[in-house]
Amino acid sequence: MQMDPDQIAQSLRDRKPVMTGADCAALDLWECHSDYPDRISDLSLRWVQLDDDPQLEAILVVEAKAESTYMAYVFDKQQSWRTVGTFSCERSCEPNSFIRVQKLTSDSPPLVLIRRDLGGSASFLMTTSAYHLHGGSLSQALEISTDEEVSLPPPERITRRWVLASQDRLVIHTTRQSVPE
Repeated sequence: MQMDPDQIAQSLRDRKPVMTGADCAALDLWECHSDYPDRISDLSLRWVQLDDDPQLEAILVVEAKAESTYMAYVFDKQQSWRTVGTFSCERSCEPNSFIRVQKLTSDSPPLVLIRRDLGGSASFLMTTSAYHLHGGSLSQALEISTDEEVSLPPPERITRRWVLASQDRLVIHTTRQSVPE
């Protein structure tokens, strides 16, 4: 079942309950199961321009407290609304920087940027992935790990990367730090 961003926006305007049972079930989150006591209470809907057609796209961001997860769903309207991307942010998630839309250079298309921790149990790997919407499909254009900390000895190391943008190019600056043995 597909959720219709127009209906969600209308529901927000009417101040009716935002997540109906059927819409919530489409998210496949614990809070949406009928036996779970609390429903999703923190969500935002953003209208953005991601491609060349005049129709705006929608990004729905949901906090799933029971799963300690933020989810983002990207919708594109062609003949009907379609989900073109689903992203989660589980560990070390900063909800205000988890998903955003930005042009990286003056001549780049608008990209959906996802920032999340892709590390394992003894590491921290903050990664930013950039996605481009073209022809009704969201495709990955760039991925870079910006902060990496590995705690398992030996050796413990920390890597930091910064993406610097000029008018027409990106530069990736990397620093590495190791703990002496």
